[in-house]
Amino acid sequence: MAFEDDLAQCLQGAGIDVEAGTIPSQDAVAAALDRLQGFLNSLDDTTRKTLDQVTADFPVKQGLADPSVGVAPELADFLQACDEIQASLSISAIVDQLNTCMKNVS
Repeated sequence: MAFEDDLAQCLQGAGIDVEAGTIPSQDAVAAALDRLQGFLNSLDDTTRKTLDQVTADFPVKQGLADPSVGVAPELADFLQACDEIQASLSISAIVDQLNTCMKNVS
């Protein structure tokens, strides 16, 4: 199985139901994940909690992939797919699960 298929399967097992076609290469995911984690870690607790609440309640996660924001442009299709999931899913939960799945499929 290709990396994208393995990662999609791992994420689907955790309730993040995305198609493998929304996932870029392993190197692109790793780079974007590092930037996302760095971005989240740079926020104070209140801001991070607010961002998590907003990203869980509204379909705005793809905004982090906007080239003008520059946090995770490689994940545009993936974050769009996450925005379309009919479940409360914060950006921190996505990052945590991506980290876990990257360790399991690498």
